[in-house]
Amino acid sequence: MQPSCIVRTTTDHIADPLTERDLIDLCKKSDKGGQKLLYETYIKQLTRVCIRYVRDHDDAKDVLSDAFIKIFQNIGGLKYMMEGGLEAWLRKIVINQSLIFLRKRKLLKLHDLGEHHHLVSPDLADIDLDAKDLYASILELPVGYRTIFNLFAVEGYSHKEIAEKLGITESASRSQMTRARSNLQAIVKKLTNKNRGNTGL
Repeated sequence: MQPSCIVRTTTDHIADPLTERDLIDLCKKSDKGGQKLLYETYIKQLTRVCIRYVRDHDDAKDVLSDAFIKIFQNIGGLKYMMEGGLEAWLRKIVINQSLIFLRKRKLLKLHDLGEHHHLVSPDLADIDLDAKDLYASILELPVGYRTIFNLFAVEGYSHKEIAEKLGITESASRSQMTRARSNLQAIVKKLTNKNRGNTGL
């Protein structure tokens, strides 16, 4: 399997084609062109990740600025990974910086809501909604629910991992996730009905 190549657009002295491993090696050498290319290649994806947590675009800019400082400070210790692993590593740093931001603003107030085992966790898989509308719906969730939903449903963290990351109990993570899904289903249903009304269905 041939390694995927990163398409270069606005760097000067770097020769195409360039793989993730090449890009990592350049950034390890503090190569300015390599750092610029890494930023330009991933900034759109990472901005979307960040906004899913902090929501506000100006706050996201601040978080991403801190995240890229961490990225360039720590990329020197990054070992070779499978193709595609670089973006996953970048996402983790952005997520961690987003959580630090939310803690500093004291926006994460997570606790066990209790009786989550009696609640029905809605299945959103059968809801006809495009990715753009689903993304917008997630942003409408309260910050605590949104954070847990992002970590569990989008990023794939287990409740144990979430509990360790946020300093809460696994039970609190599960109950928050159940309520998050319920809230998201209500938001999606409202948006779906609105879209149907606009199309006259």
